[in-house]
Amino acid sequence: MEFPLVELVKRYSIPAIEQVVIASVIETWHNPIRVVMVDGVDVSEAWYGRDPKPTLIPESVQIPMSEVARLAAG
Repeated sequence: MEFPLVELVKRYSIPAIEQVVIASVIETWHNPIRVVMVDGVDVSEAWYGRDPKPTLIPESVQIPMSEVARLAAG
């Protein structure tokens, strides 16, 4: 099973984003899922604080705490 954060991002965040987003799962405890492409533009340099830094719409997504707790419990 993936980290709860990965599952939450896949189920809630990515579908809510208006742009076409491609994410990558990375074997790390810190930010295990990261956006690689936004509307066909490689934004992986933003992982290191470099440009291009995408602006995603919406800026935030609300996830029910019950779902966060369920996934965290495994």
